Amino acid sequence: ESRHITAGQSVCSPCEIGTYAADPGQSICDFCAPGAYGGAAGVSTCSECSAGSFSSSPGRLRCDACTMGTYGSSAGQSRCSACPAGTFGAANGTPATPPPFRILLPCPSSWWG
Repeated sequence: ESRHITAGQSVCSPCEIGTYAADPGQSICDFCAPGAYGGAAGVSTCSECSAGSFSSSPGRLRCDACTMGTYGSSAGQSRCSACPAGTFGAANGTPATPPPFRILLPCPSSWWG
């Protein structure tokens, strides 16, 4: 568990959700960078957003799924990209792993987009 201590404190405190402390003895916790999240208190590293999701600002506690008409091709993205002509952002997920994330797929034969 990652903790920090400030001057005058007698005990260490866990880093808040959305922040982390990578090194022992840190006096402050750092915000998770865009493209990553800290989903629990007291973490020593942030987790990257998975492909098809993003976090656009520092200190996020979760990633958001790319919306319809956009996609995320790799992990750790701070934004989703617009789907190019002839493609669409398809749901990639199951009811056991919500939300469904968006991945880029070509339009099938006899369809356009």
